[in-house]
Amino acid sequence: MNQPAASLPAPINGHEIRVPLTMAFGVIGMGFIGLFFGGTIALAQLSGFSFGGPAGRYEFTSGAGLLALVLGSGGLLLIAAGIVLLLNRGGLVMGHDRLQYVVNRKKVITQIPYHNISRMEIAESDTGRFIGIDLANLADPNTFHPDAEGCKKYSNWHYKIELATPQMPLEHIYQYIVNQRNARRG
Repeated sequence: MNQPAASLPAPINGHEIRVPLTMAFGVIGMGFIGLFFGGTIALAQLSGFSFGGPAGRYEFTSGAGLLALVLGSGGLLLIAAGIVLLLNRGGLVMGHDRLQYVVNRKKVITQIPYHNISRMEIAESDTGRFIGIDLANLADPNTFHPDAEGCKKYSNWHYKIELATPQMPLEHIYQYIVNQRNARRG
């Protein structure tokens, strides 16, 4: 449901699962690798470097220049994406009556009260396992999910939880939500 910016929900306290720092550093590391190889190929081509033994020599061609450009540009983009991940780390917060996805522990991106969950299950897709959640009422005043309908069209679920850690696997997240839903109903 779209709500005006003035009515954005406030972050809650609860069990928090944050995007691992290793993910951001991994993206940055891959960026530096791409930048390194792109730069190395570009320098080799510009300097006229060639290699090979008596059987033949290999010289860098214009195709190598294109490869260097792609690797270098891709590396820079990955470094930028990793920095954005570091600066905007998100996390799933599971409170006593709702769950939220919060960025930088300040901005609520999604809020789903447990009473507004009509269906939930652990499912699998091409990208891995997740918890799929369908909402009972998209117009619920305590629900904030700006693109619930778009998510439903794309993934067959209004919301997907893919963030899990060894300390809090999907099965534990699922059971926690079920327990909280049942406690509110009963």
